Amino acid sequence: MNQEVYFDMLHSMAVIHMDHGLPERAVEIGDQLLKLDYQRFALLVGQIRARLVPYDKEAIGLLMNHLSTSVSSCKTTIDCDSELEFVFDWEKLPESSNLKVQQINKETALLPFGPEFSRGEGIEGRYSNFKVYHAEMKDAYLSGNALRQECKLIAGSQKQLLASSNVCVETFSDIAKISSNVPLFSLFPNFGSESYFHWILGGLTRVVMYQSMFSDTFSKGEYQLLLSRLEKGEMNGFVRETLELLLGDNVGEKVVEYPLRDATHISSTFHVIDWVTPQESIYLDNAWSISYPPKELLELTHSRFNEILGNENKEGRIKVLYVEREEKKGNGRYVQEQNEFKGQMREKCEELGVDFGVHTGKEPLKEQFNLFSKADLVIGPHGAGMANILFCQPGTSVRLFPMFPKVDDSFHYLSAALDLDYEEITTIQSTTKGNYGILNESKLNDVLESIETVVRQRNDKGADCQN
Repeated sequence: MNQEVYFDMLHSMAVIHMDHGLPERAVEIGDQLLKLDYQRFALLVGQIRARLVPYDKEAIGLLMNHLSTSVSSCKTTIDCDSELEFVFDWEKLPESSNLKVQQINKETALLPFGPEFSRGEGIEGRYSNFKVYHAEMKDAYLSGNALRQECKLIAGSQKQLLASSNVCVETFSDIAKISSNVPLFSLFPNFGSESYFHWILGGLTRVVMYQSMFSDTFSKGEYQLLLSRLEKGEMNGFVRETLELLLGDNVGEKVVEYPLRDATHISSTFHVIDWVTPQESIYLDNAWSISYPPKELLELTHSRFNEILGNENKEGRIKVLYVEREEKKGNGRYVQEQNEFKGQMREKCEELGVDFGVHTGKEPLKEQFNLFSKADLVIGPHGAGMANILFCQPGTSVRLFPMFPKVDDSFHYLSAALDLDYEEITTIQSTTKGNYGILNESKLNDVLESIETVVRQRNDKGADCQN
């Protein structure tokens, strides 16, 4: 067998095992790759180890070695005046710098997720010290998830590899250029806007923040939004719909897109917001903490959409909302034969005298937000639709079918920040690429008992209020 083909097969096997909840086996395969070609697979194995054991020293060593090796392979030396990375001390910038950085939560603004919330086993307080930064610069370069100003153009033989490693890499002639005569506000310094979950928590929240911080600029319409794209094509429908709800119907004219995979030079007053925790490592975690916006920013976004939806007060019977994932080829984490499952949940709700609804993800976004805003209990599998619990009212119960490896922290975090009642139905689990299968009688009873418990608790609470 060709050695290159063998490498690729092992690489694919490691990724597949990771996606299907077998990280230990993925690490074993990764170790085989390291023995075959240390430099080539150091990044992959480091990433696998980092997911298996957060802040694993061996993972840090592999990733740091990969980074230094990649940098030394450049044909030309990197020379940057300043760089926006977690390891950079923004507070010591010279006054003459083209880059201005302000921590905007030094006192009370945009409070972080507080240590008063339980975070689950082994991670209490991990997000208790968010620092929220607003950066403003004139000219800037974007390369992968590295954001820099006034960099000299350099040539490197590993452009794509380096771009994903927070190293500023530009080509001499084909660098993309964006020029604007009004302020540009970044919605995604790192991710593209193809993921609904990432858009709601990382993009939409940034728009709300900018609109709040620069109210005069936005009210006059003297701005543009900088949106990264993984692939060329029209703006995703959910991006357009949410922007129209916030900013009006002419948002298409306000959006400037740039290719995430290419180096881009921006000529404009350029704004970016980021939130970081001191213990995050740029080599282990994504460079932008997209899944964990600060608590007060989540509250601000929730409040803004309450105004738009007009749903601050819920009235009428208790409402149970099931968040469905479509059963189709290529789509993971769905419940098989869920029509029968939904029917059984509906019967239980009728027996309890409460309303039952289903979120399919195909409704117009305003209708989706309304469904969650009016729900008393949201129940369903890990997936993009669950990001809509951002629009639930305080006290709403959330019951999640979790995913393994354990990556449900973002829903726990979101629930705690918004004062939602969050629990996982741990007897029903899936993997990243797998599904929840057909629910047997025992698992079905766990779901129905969860519904009954929440309904009875709410009825008891209502009776206490009347007394």
